[in-house]
Amino acid sequence: MQITKTLFISIITATVLMLQGCLITPSSVVKKESFDGKKQYALFTIMAPETISNKSGSRNSSLAGLFKSATADSGFSEDSNDIFKKTYPKAVKLLSKNPRFKLVSGKKLHRNKAYKKLKSDEPPSFLSFSYHLAKGYKYFDGEKKYAEAIKSMGVDGAISVVINYSYGTAGFNLGFIEAGKQRAYVMINVTAFDRNGKTIWRDTVEQESKDYIGVIASSANFKELEPLLIEAAESGMVKVMDNFEKKMKGDA
Repeated sequence: MQITKTLFISIITATVLMLQGCLITPSSVVKKESFDGKKQYALFTIMAPETISNKSGSRNSSLAGLFKSATADSGFSEDSNDIFKKTYPKAVKLLSKNPRFKLVSGKKLHRNKAYKKLKSDEPPSFLSFSYHLAKGYKYFDGEKKYAEAIKSMGVDGAISVVINYSYGTAGFNLGFIEAGKQRAYVMINVTAFDRNGKTIWRDTVEQESKDYIGVIASSANFKELEPLLIEAAESGMVKVMDNFEKKMKGDA
């Protein structure tokens, strides 16, 4: 049942934040002195849960939903990898354009000799559920390991981005028939660490798509939802950076 997978995502996301030391800091924090426009931050981690989850509860509660999900049409695959590959570069681009810090990412990072020597940990998993880690990036399972990686790289800090994709249906359900409006939702967790592995920036934003698609049955065609997931991911990352700037200016 999808509600079980949704619960898995919540548990594992909480585990990621706990391992990264985020649950012992306020939900949103920016230490201004850490971002003077000169410090270098390496984007070590960017990943997403492997499943696009259903915010509305269990999926396939209608016969039509059961039939659609049983087909081989890849549009009904819940794997988030395709949408992740299309949306995370926008997050990287927005981070790299911020004048408050210098971002080391992409090819420049991946070709770095010190970075190549760093051993990546496996992202947290629960039973058969895990994360997609963007190609070339690495995950470290705790503050201590992030601190060691930062010092090995010779940078001032590191940034981790976790993107969660989901959809929600609002409408009516008569048992055999379910219909309504379906929107895309994206939750973005951004965390930055200093050379001691301490959290110096953390924010979580959930963004829903402005548009929606009409549906009959509870399963989701992600080919149709793709533009909405892209829209929500881009808008969510813009909001993350806006929040960061407001914190830096003392407006929030």
